[in-house]
Amino acid sequence: LVEAFEQKGVADSANLQVLKCSHVGGHVYAGNVISYSGKGTPENEDGHWYGYVKPEDAACVAAGKAVRSNLWRGRLGLSEAGAKKERKMQRLKESALILGFVAVAGGGVGAP
Repeated sequence: LVEAFEQKGVADSANLQVLKCSHVGGHVYAGNVISYSGKGTPENEDGHWYGYVKPEDAACVAAGKAVRSNLWRGRLGLSEAGAKKERKMQRLKESALILGFVAVAGGGVGAP
């Protein structure tokens, strides 16, 4: 996973320093990523945690496009209530994507 972030300039294009970290949860061999710039403010979130990251996800995570995706596990600085709210929003987003897929794949409402 470290190699995926280092190759093709993924880390350079996002101005990242890539370091190995110990296991932070989930499966011992699952790719875990913590993205932290130190510039977080209430308006600019920081300290995002990702799980089950695969090498092909490196560019998306480095660009910040994986926030609140199925890879996103939360972020630093959230209260317990804030974390629950974020997780609820993530589940609603995932449910909406699934329902949208079913509607498109099934031809929509009233389709034969």
